[in-house]
Amino acid sequence: MENNSQELCSTPEPEVPSSEKRHLPFRKSAGTYIVLIFLIFAFPGFNLIVAYIGGNEIDFSQFDPILFFFLPTIIMLWSFVLVILLALWREKSSLSSIGMGFPTLAHLGLGIGFLLISNISLVIIQGILKLFGIPFNNNTDQILAIASDHIGWWLVISITAGVCEEIVYRGYLMTRIKGIIGRGWVIPIIGSVFAFSSGHLYQGTGGVIVITLYGAMFCGLYILTGSIWPGIIAHFIQDFSAVYVYRLAKMFGAI
Repeated sequence: MENNSQELCSTPEPEVPSSEKRHLPFRKSAGTYIVLIFLIFAFPGFNLIVAYIGGNEIDFSQFDPILFFFLPTIIMLWSFVLVILLALWREKSSLSSIGMGFPTLAHLGLGIGFLLISNISLVIIQGILKLFGIPFNNNTDQILAIASDHIGWWLVISITAGVCEEIVYRGYLMTRIKGIIGRGWVIPIIGSVFAFSSGHLYQGTGGVIVITLYGAMFCGLYILTGSIWPGIIAHFIQDFSAVYVYRLAKMFGAI
């Protein structure tokens, strides 16, 4: 009787909504800080050095694009994700702690809607930047020309970038910075945008400005939805469709 009365009196703990799981505290480990230091300081620093010595001016047409572009990029991004998975294991956290639950049709709709609205905004911003003579690097067109000839590899790299960069720069980086400082999203957004844009220095000053604003939009999408899936979907469509936009522009003599 005593055991039954205890069971009747005990109340189960309320289940935490999935949209709030990313805000839960996590077990900070040395791995957490190592990953954050690498993403915020080491990797951006490496990208700045490469840009300074002219590494972004490499003519990709002189090399095998599969060995010197596609494979290295794919391996690098998935290596980042592997390190983050190890960090999550050390933190005793799950993928839901970075907003990676099960994808839904709502995520698909949010991703496509975000893509349309953000691209309209970015086209206007890009036009203003060009009006003021802010330079854009033509390396982007060079990469898209290579992608146009290797559409299968471009599909793989678009999926890789969509999944990996959203996990790294939005899902993990933002939540861990917020978990450590314990206040607001401003600093996590700044950290995420800085790390993300540093990997796009090859696009020139104008390109970096556009990518910085685009990265901030992705951060806002993650905060509002509590999931990285809308960002993954939008990111993939953005990257993969770029090669077809390039083909159309070339067909009509726009480039």
